[in-house]
Amino acid sequence: MRARRFPAKSSNAWLPLGAGLPSPVSALFRRADGSLVVRAAIPQSTGGNVSMLLAWNGVVWLPVVFPTNGSVDGLLDLANGDVVVHGTFTTAGGVPAQGIARWSGSTWSPLGAGVPPGQGIGRVLELQNRDLLAIGSFGSIGGVQTRGIARWDGAAWHALGGGAANVVSDAIELANGDLLALGGFQLSGGFVSGVLRWDGAAWSVVGDAVGGGAVAMLRLVNGDLLVGGAFTGMGGVPAAGIARWNGSVWSPVGAGCAGLILALANAGAGDIAVGGTFTRIDGAIATNFARLVSLCPATVASLGSGCAATGSPSVYAATAPAWLGATYRARGSNLPEPAIAAVVTGFQTTSIPLAQLLSPSPSGCTLLVVPDFGELALVTADVYDTSVAVPNVPTLVGVVLHQQLLFAELDANAVPIRSSSTNGLTVTIGAF
Repeated sequence: MRARRFPAKSSNAWLPLGAGLPSPVSALFRRADGSLVVRAAIPQSTGGNVSMLLAWNGVVWLPVVFPTNGSVDGLLDLANGDVVVHGTFTTAGGVPAQGIARWSGSTWSPLGAGVPPGQGIGRVLELQNRDLLAIGSFGSIGGVQTRGIARWDGAAWHALGGGAANVVSDAIELANGDLLALGGFQLSGGFVSGVLRWDGAAWSVVGDAVGGGAVAMLRLVNGDLLVGGAFTGMGGVPAAGIARWNGSVWSPVGAGCAGLILALANAGAGDIAVGGTFTRIDGAIATNFARLVSLCPATVASLGSGCAATGSPSVYAATAPAWLGATYRARGSNLPEPAIAAVVTGFQTTSIPLAQLLSPSPSGCTLLVVPDFGELALVTADVYDTSVAVPNVPTLVGVVLHQQLLFAELDANAVPIRSSSTNGLTVTIGAF
């Protein structure tokens, strides 16, 4: 077993992105291609500021422009390739659309009657059932009286209970379909400001996860909650502007931020993008924008190659890396079927022709992993998904494992006729 050492105090570090931005970053959006888009108020040569969307191309920030008659304050790439934009416009591509519109790749269309003039949508999320969730400072949307939060089912807008008491600044969907929203809500016991949970029927307070001054939140790869804003502590724990909730207790994130955090977003590879009004974060120089990166990242590398009796070789690839407290996932594709699959996992690699172990086997089929443990499954399609829950045990950080799929291909009578294999994967457990 091999393991990497990591810093005792923190497994994360703050990094600037380029020279930062001269203006406060009020929102962050991650596009389908993995690129980041920020919303910032850019000073104009004629005076004043203009709210703009900017994308980082790896070197500089570039404007993101849409054919609307007003500003676009945010965007969302949908799973089907469509794009939803929201802002202070009344038309998109010449089509009437009050503050929110959808681009199909060929045409623009409104999402109902939208929001009244002077009211705004801060963010739109796509839910697991493909409905959309809008949050912001609106008091009604699509003619429905609901404050701060509403759901679009593809045809109409719907309230979530009585809505919020004021602005909803952020929201996330949990794996079970429940929603977490950050804002002020009027519950039966009185007014509550902080993180609340919608279970499909009612709003409730999330344990001790309530605190004034929080305006942004993000679910980390292991399920922890990260919140940012203008506060000096959470749940009685000192934390400057950014804090982490593990479901039981709050903890600070380094020395925090000497300023205001307004936005949080996944930046890919487990990194977190942070926007706001600041010049330093955790002591590192960063102007209004920074990345929080793991010093112990979860990584996956391909090992060797797969084989096949006919056609293209079978391929094994990770779909979610092995983060501490999360679930590692991988998918085998272009597989023989029907077949009995062996998921082989071990701490060491090898290179033994499969024909020496499980004859007959096509040329190029190789056992790449020394089997320490494994499992069997019946494969009846040309894809097969595997998953392993990674315990939240710090001593596992840096552990390196190797994994491969082996197959006993079956004939019509379920009799094994030959063996084959995929490439292997070298998996390093990481922490954030």
